[in-house]
Amino acid sequence: MAKVFGKPSAFLREKSLHHLYKSTLMICGAFAMILILIQAQSFYPNKIFGFVFTYTCMVVLLILAYKFYKEDDIISDNYYRGRKGEHIIFKELTKLSDKFSIFCDVKIRHPYNIDFVVLGPTGIFAIEVKSHAGKINYANGKITINNIIPREKDFIKQAKGEAGSVADYLKEKTNTDYWIDPVLAFSNPKALMYFGLKPTDNVFVVQKDFLLKLIDSNKQRYSNNNLADIENILKQLI
Repeated sequence: MAKVFGKPSAFLREKSLHHLYKSTLMICGAFAMILILIQAQSFYPNKIFGFVFTYTCMVVLLILAYKFYKEDDIISDNYYRGRKGEHIIFKELTKLSDKFSIFCDVKIRHPYNIDFVVLGPTGIFAIEVKSHAGKINYANGKITINNIIPREKDFIKQAKGEAGSVADYLKEKTNTDYWIDPVLAFSNPKALMYFGLKPTDNVFVVQKDFLLKLIDSNKQRYSNNNLADIENILKQLI
């Protein structure tokens, strides 16, 4: 089994809990304001005005609280699905032989993270995990899902940027240029794609069932001595 450094999904877990706490506080705050309004109702000289004003504010508060709660709850759920996807890919990566090392939740440029960096005799791979389902294609320089460009990020640009940050880090530490293979790994079995094991715009786009084949199919690039040196440097990021 491959050596593992760090734990997957720490970044996503932190983000998920942040939005979950935020949405919960929003609801609690709204109900606290409603209780205050109800208590203050008796202080209005005009009882009808007090009643109308109080319950109008209550309705507005509930609508706003629900709106913000729903937005944060959706974001929290997206992070949860991302965590689930990372664990699926992590489980797949651990099937690699002990010649490989897996670095989880790698942070080079704060506050961004790289889901996995895999080091082995066949190269260095910066892996970005996606949990989307649907038909995955490439058009006009971008990944599309069911012929729609995802709103949240440019996946190709993201994968290249993460690989570049690993290359820059190793260059800084060793004064040596290392090629880092950027990989987009889709964890959802309902993600359909036909890229094969050839890069698309210098990025490998694979379904999780083909990830190990991609990593193992490369020709040997590094000796054991090279791997030991690079591993020690990457361990400093965990």
